[in-house]
Amino acid sequence: MSNFKRYLNVYEFETVLPGSGEGVKFRPITTGQIKKLLVYEGAEEPEVIEKALDEIIAGCVVDESFDIKKMYLPDRFFLLLELRKATKGNMYEFKSMCPSCNSQSLQTVDLQKLPVKKLNISKPKPVVKGKKGVIEVKETNVVDDWNVVKLNDKISIRVMPVTRGIQMEAAEIMRNSFPDASMVEKAVNVSTIIYALAIQEIITPEGVDKDVSLEDKIYLLDNITQGELENLTNWFDKNDFGVDFAFDIVCPQCHLKVRRDVPMEDFFS
Repeated sequence: MSNFKRYLNVYEFETVLPGSGEGVKFRPITTGQIKKLLVYEGAEEPEVIEKALDEIIAGCVVDESFDIKKMYLPDRFFLLLELRKATKGNMYEFKSMCPSCNSQSLQTVDLQKLPVKKLNISKPKPVVKGKKGVIEVKETNVVDDWNVVKLNDKISIRVMPVTRGIQMEAAEIMRNSFPDASMVEKAVNVSTIIYALAIQEIITPEGVDKDVSLEDKIYLLDNITQGELENLTNWFDKNDFGVDFAFDIVCPQCHLKVRRDVPMEDFFS
């Protein structure tokens, strides 16, 4: 091996994922990896791009046991942002068109300043009131119910944040089960499939069922009321975490202020 090769891409960075709380070591993205990504930029299937991003992440992470399928989706996006910062710096420029006057402007966002929210799975300790005030009591064998969603008085479910593996499995099911579905049908069905895959347990007065088939999970979701479904969607909203990838854009011409997501076009190029 030529001597210079041992000095290529030797710098390592480390970050802590906001969802899992795990530390990850990684190296910047190489030009060769960027070229592979550019090949798929015009792909019509979103999953093609996602798989290319998976390869980039896996190629940068310095951990042989790393499994991208186990990553929560917000953690995956957070790590992509960290890779971009390590590769090209914190500043990101992009063009924006004003929805009011149609004028174009060059916008700059400091990726380092985007707010990051951690997944909070802590719960308050039970307390008892004594003669000298309130005393915290550490209770043992307490069921960890941070991710238990009560659908109604009889049925609760334990869920997990959506992982990349769940997203991939849902996409595969959609391809096999609904090959000719319209875009609207795909959006509706993939949402149900993802929620179903996120269910770990179904809890009823008879006990906890941990071995529920995907078919039965989908049956459950299709046969609850809209209000009961909102209990589930509200849980995901309440436990949202990761990078807030939106910021305020002010048009330099008409001064209209619009809040929008930072576009991902040319994010790595």
